[in-house]
Amino acid sequence: MRRIALHVLMGGVIMVIISLLIIIFNVRWQGMMGITGLVTSNITVNTTLEVVNWTIANCSFYLYPGWNLVSFYCLLSTSRDEALQPIDGLYDSIFTYDNEEKEWKAYNPDLPSYVIQDLDTIDRKYAYWINMKQGVSYKKQGYKSIYTSIPLYVGWNLVGYPTNTTINATSGLSTLDFNITWTYNNSEKKWYYYVNVSNYTFIIMHPYTGYWVLSNKQQNWLVDW
Repeated sequence: MRRIALHVLMGGVIMVIISLLIIIFNVRWQGMMGITGLVTSNITVNTTLEVVNWTIANCSFYLYPGWNLVSFYCLLSTSRDEALQPIDGLYDSIFTYDNEEKEWKAYNPDLPSYVIQDLDTIDRKYAYWINMKQGVSYKKQGYKSIYTSIPLYVGWNLVGYPTNTTINATSGLSTLDFNITWTYNNSEKKWYYYVNVSNYTFIIMHPYTGYWVLSNKQQNWLVDW
């Protein structure tokens, strides 16, 4: 009887231990599933955002001999060499302006390697002065953002036009507190300005153009068209 009772007692203890192990396993498994579900949810959201915010787009415009003020709406922050590969050997130099530091950045492919050159990337948010040796078409596949926020600082800002949709300047610049905006016609080699709806020499904002904006305060220009 004692042996039977001992076996029963030991069997009960074993069942209790097995039950506890099952409970612990279930709790940990459910916790892991909860974490996995959270990660999966995050991945799904990120993927959705990428699909909604970007579309494949092709940059295609003409660069004239001499100086051109341009922007590349189809380029994210892209390495200089990759971005300028379509015109490799056909330009003398390229400049942009650091709007926050109020300093120029430049690159000249003909300078020796020991010369420090600080223009490393091309980005749709900014505009660039390119000095062309000859006229040529620039073509490159990239991506268009549905909206882009460009930071502006007090004083002069050299900004790009990060969309392939034209817009009336009165609407395009309506959210900004600025004094004047200048743009440059590359084929005519001529400047045009916009102050307000009754004081301007250009009224339509075009893809691939660059703009000098004299901002009255630090602000962001949201381009969502």
